[in-house]
Amino acid sequence: MTVCSVFVVMFFLLKRGPLVFREAWKDKIKATGLISHFIALLTKLLKTVFTILKSPEILYYLAYGVLAVIGTVVHPFFFAFHLTEILFRYPTLKNVIKAVWEPRKSLGLTFILYLILNYIFSLFAFQFFHEDFNENCESVIMCFLNVFDFTFKANGGIGGWLDENAEVEVRGEYTWGRVLFDNLANIILVIIMVSIVAGMIIDTFGSLREKEEEKNEDLQEKCFICGLSKYFSE
Repeated sequence: MTVCSVFVVMFFLLKRGPLVFREAWKDKIKATGLISHFIALLTKLLKTVFTILKSPEILYYLAYGVLAVIGTVVHPFFFAFHLTEILFRYPTLKNVIKAVWEPRKSLGLTFILYLILNYIFSLFAFQFFHEDFNENCESVIMCFLNVFDFTFKANGGIGGWLDENAEVEVRGEYTWGRVLFDNLANIILVIIMVSIVAGMIIDTFGSLREKEEEKNEDLQEKCFICGLSKYFSE
C-alpha cells in the first residue's frame, strides 16, 4: 500500500511539479552581489513554497504520501485518508464538496445569525423558563450552551429535550409561554435555518452540475481547434 501510494504521489509531482517551479521561477534573478543574489534566491524559494501551499491538489497528494508512510509505521488507521481518492475520480462527488466550500462565506454568516438567534432564545429561557432546565440554566452561558447543544439532538428541538427531562408530575403541564418558546425555537432554529443552509448548498450544487454538463457537452460536441459544432462540420 505504501509503495503504491508513493508511486501515485511521485507520478503526480512529476506531472505537476515542473509547472509549479516554472510559475515560481519564471522571473530571472537580477542581482549583482552575493548577498542580493542570495536574497533573490530565497525569495524564489518562498514563492515556490507559497505556490505549493496555494494548490489544494498538491497539498492533498503530499498528505497522501505522508499518511501512507505514517499508516505503515504508526497505525493502519491513517490509511483511511486514502479513501478520499474517490472524490478525484468522480467529478460529481467533487462538486458535492465544492457545493459546501464555495458558499462558505454565506454559510459562515448564516451560522453567525444562528448563534444570535440562539442567544436570544437563551435569554428568554434564562429569564422565564430556567426552572424547566433542571439546574442546567443557572446562567446565561449555561442556557446558551444547552439550547445550542440540544436544539438538533432532541426530537422537537430544545422543547422536546425539556419535556424528556421534566419531572413526571409536571410533564404535559404546558403554559402559553412554553408553547410559544418551544414552537418558535423549533420553527426558527431548526426548520428555517436548516432550510436556508440546505438551499444554499443545493443551489450551488445545481450550478456546478450545470457547468460540468456544459463542459462535457463542449468536449463531445465542439471542435478544439475551430470551436465549431461537429454537426456544422458535417
